Amino acid sequence: MIYTIPHNKFFTALLVLAVAFVGCRKKDVMPEPVGEPVPFTGATKKWQQLIEEGNNFSLFQAALKRSSLNTIIEKSGSAFLTFFLPVNKAMEEAGWTLDKINAADPKHLDSMLTYCIVAGQTLPGAFTSPGSKTLATLSKRDDVPNFSSSQLYTDFLFVGSHNDSVCVNGQTQSKWSEAQLATNGAIYPVSRMVPRPTKTLIQYIAEDPRLEFYSEAIRINDSLYTSEWRDIQVVMALTGGPSVAQHTLFAPSNEAFKKAGFQSVDDIRNYSLATWPIPWPETGEDGYFHVPVTSMDTLLFPHGTGLYQILGGKDLSGPVFFTNDLIDNGASLTGMPLTTSSPGYLPPLFIPLAFSSPDKEPLIKLLKSNRQPVPIADKNIRTLNGVIHVVDNLFMP
Repeated sequence: MIYTIPHNKFFTALLVLAVAFVGCRKKDVMPEPVGEPVPFTGATKKWQQLIEEGNNFSLFQAALKRSSLNTIIEKSGSAFLTFFLPVNKAMEEAGWTLDKINAADPKHLDSMLTYCIVAGQTLPGAFTSPGSKTLATLSKRDDVPNFSSSQLYTDFLFVGSHNDSVCVNGQTQSKWSEAQLATNGAIYPVSRMVPRPTKTLIQYIAEDPRLEFYSEAIRINDSLYTSEWRDIQVVMALTGGPSVAQHTLFAPSNEAFKKAGFQSVDDIRNYSLATWPIPWPETGEDGYFHVPVTSMDTLLFPHGTGLYQILGGKDLSGPVFFTNDLIDNGASLTGMPLTTSSPGYLPPLFIPLAFSSPDKEPLIKLLKSNRQPVPIADKNIRTLNGVIHVVDNLFMP
């Protein structure tokens, strides 16, 4: 019996053969590779390997082995970690020799190491825009005022970029090009140890003899507010707590007060009493609800304490600015709005200062003031709840 292919099936078969023939033409066969293969430049090692194999990380590795860091990392639940890792020279200059590491209490090593580590993989691309980023470290503790074992304090690092270098808490560290990426994190070598802060803003001000007049001014004004049951929580803002954000103070030195005519604490007290009794809050001609303060705080609020109203809430990183921020981002920070508002409420808050850096050093003056801007006398003093820059001038109109 002879079988015949139906007309439509015949043409279908021809089409399949044609496609197969075209698909197998010699000119469409993939050519042989030419030249050397391009090397793979992505991460191939874990951070554990990078630290162990790095010749410049041997002291950190020794501390890691004696500490409980691996247990802490496991409890953190983070699959990726970012290290701001001090090189050997940095650790030695900070007193962390091999002998000291071997003799140290492992808990002390835990404190030192966890302050260098941030959960998550923070890549260099995250720091291309001006301004420091707030990074929560693995360091948590209960020995900070207003914190406890049930509500631990978390140490922050403020990391930014200045020129081609990494800045940590305002300190210029290694070059960005020295970063080492791992399959489970990133390592940024640190050329100087970044010490964990030990004092709150209010503690530092009270203990620094250069700031005696400032400390007394804060105390005097707080006593006046307390005596009249005014809710002006400057001291609370400077003390900090679980719901109080970190912030920046441009703390005026004794010299600053003397330049402005305040030669003694009595002069400060008398100036504060010039507005006694303090008027009660009321709605002003602009429609906003204004809370009067002492005449002395009118001068001091632009130095940072005037932001006490906005420091409560969930964003505990707060408005913290180091000198690299003031230099690289000063134009944006000048007069920067911090809150919005509408009539019947407190007026909107903004940074009442103008920043410039003509010679790559920050200069500051009161916003819209005709006075010459002033330099920072002592910069980037990291505290538990913010940063202090000491200035030798009051910001006058």
